[in-house]
Amino acid sequence: MTVPGEYNVQNALAAISVGITLGIPTDLMLEGLHQFCSSKRRYEKIGSIGDLTFIEDYAHHPTEVRALLRAARTEKKDRVVIVFQPHLYSRTRNFRDEFGQSFKDADFVVLTDVFASREKRPEQGISGATVVEAIEQWDPLRKVLYIPQKEDLPRILPLHLQANDLVLFVGAGDINLYGKLVLESMMAKG
Repeated sequence: MTVPGEYNVQNALAAISVGITLGIPTDLMLEGLHQFCSSKRRYEKIGSIGDLTFIEDYAHHPTEVRALLRAARTEKKDRVVIVFQPHLYSRTRNFRDEFGQSFKDADFVVLTDVFASREKRPEQGISGATVVEAIEQWDPLRKVLYIPQKEDLPRILPLHLQANDLVLFVGAGDINLYGKLVLESMMAKG
């Protein structure tokens, strides 16, 4: 399979079970698994520069973030860096503690401000800093950086990356666009 993660293995096993039940030849099932690529914005490769790899993922719930980071841990990289954009003020408020505990498999966590989406007004006291505070409460040794303005990512993030990092741009908002911008900015600088 070309995609990591226990959840993808479980899905593949379910597909194989159905294939066996339907009498599909094993070689066709294996070929299908080999050719499988994930859905758009699900562990989708943005690109690479040197030995840095950039991935985007739509995960926006603590359970999804946790599963994504477990999958990322299976890659042969020195560090897993997650750039997370919380989605919705209400979700950030409601899952504050769960978010605080969901980044344990990341070596370095970068937070931007909340992508409001359908919520037209910011919620008093809720921002990306809410998640930073939760991480610091639940996991005080975790390295965390808060970059509220996502527009600053191309300038600031490269200063914190190291050789052989896996860099994940995660969230249901527009964080994927900034993954591309960071990569393009780094490529332009050589």
